[in-house]
Amino acid sequence: MNNKSGQTTSEFLMTYGWVIIVLIVTTGSLFYFKVFSIDRIFPDKCFISAGISCLDFSVESSRVILSLKNTHGETLTIHEVKVLSDGGLCSEKQEATLENNDRNVFTIPSCNNGNVGQKFKGGIKISYTLEGKLTHSIDGTLFANIVAGSAVSSQEICLNSEISGQCSNLNSIYGWNYKYMCCKEHNICCLEERLDAYLSAIQEEMKTARSAANNLQDPKALQDIISEMSAGISVEEYNSTLETLKVRESLSSAVNAIEVLVEEILNVKTSSYEDNATKIASINTKFNQIKDLRNTTVVSVAITHLESKLSVDLADSITGSVIDELSASAGLSEADKAVFKQESEMLQSKTTVKGKAQSLLLTFLNGRTANATLFEKEVNISGIQEGEFYVNEFIDKNITGGNDLNASIDLTNRIATPITIVAEDPIIRWSFGSTQSATVKYTIDKNVPSGKINSTKTVVTAVPRQRTAYA
Repeated sequence: MNNKSGQTTSEFLMTYGWVIIVLIVTTGSLFYFKVFSIDRIFPDKCFISAGISCLDFSVESSRVILSLKNTHGETLTIHEVKVLSDGGLCSEKQEATLENNDRNVFTIPSCNNGNVGQKFKGGIKISYTLEGKLTHSIDGTLFANIVAGSAVSSQEICLNSEISGQCSNLNSIYGWNYKYMCCKEHNICCLEERLDAYLSAIQEEMKTARSAANNLQDPKALQDIISEMSAGISVEEYNSTLETLKVRESLSSAVNAIEVLVEEILNVKTSSYEDNATKIASINTKFNQIKDLRNTTVVSVAITHLESKLSVDLADSITGSVIDELSASAGLSEADKAVFKQESEMLQSKTTVKGKAQSLLLTFLNGRTANATLFEKEVNISGIQEGEFYVNEFIDKNITGGNDLNASIDLTNRIATPITIVAEDPIIRWSFGSTQSATVKYTIDKNVPSGKINSTKTVVTAVPRQRTAYA
């Protein structure tokens, strides 16, 4: 009896044991090759702690899209949404103020979520503030199959809205943040986004510029600035250069003007009394004013070379060229020219000239840089000087190495006394009254090589006058 029972058991195992083994191997293989994957079995889910609800979500290989709702019971502002997974961290700093029960779509770009068809498992961290309160953060979890990318917004809808000037109505028609997605996904309806980004950048730039202006008033900060320069100069000398170029005055004025323009642009942007075309025209005008100020306002000056003692020797040919040009421009007769030459040579013989030059690197508000060379000539006349006289500057046209120096284009007067261009090649002059000393300053708005920096000569002359009566 026992033998028969054992035989029956043995036959059962022989018959069904192979089936059980095959079932185990097959099931294991299916799990191994992820046909039956725990990840696939686990349901898609987006859960965030109380206060913000996750209404909908989509996970793609390179981005995550979340539809979030404010359920906090009061207005809150979301500052940043982060997604953390095995592929790393991706985030989006997109400010959105939501009243209670309002919703918003957030797109978090530049993610490394995996391939289409894989299961995504990650965490969510949201930074937000309630009105008048500190910044808080809440966490959440996200499980989802990774899907092929698709646009949240319709390119056709976005384009038609831009053509018809209806971009501002997109959110009210198609849902909160739709306009933002038109800009982000299709580069359409982006005027306000670009405007906000530009104004934000300008405001940050003005903070930096105002800090730089304050540093130019601080002796210790000035000492730190000049310690990094290759030219050995003192704080007093650097201050003198800044005063000559009117850097502090111009910078402060430009920053104030730009801040006013930014405020005016914001007022135009939010105005309900103007149509879009009028708004755009007004904003563009103010943009151009900001652009000009940023392009022409110096924010820092580096002195790269100092020539503290320029050569003042004068060749007769230079003096003759200056007298000839002045005589011609005054329409002098030969007799009057002879008198003018005699008076000028006598005046020049009583004159001593001291000169110095600085090679400068100028940095402007918009970040561009430019070379310039600042010349300063101090003129002293011995004895009593009565009546008007000219301080003339003869400059080699090839002083920058390009043989193209032009007085109207390349020279800037740096003193209050007006400058007169005698010749474009160039010869320039200043007129002074009854004084025994005068100082002239000007910049050549290009780099002058150190080997040519002595190629400017100062000639002091009388004032050419017509004395001979014509028959």
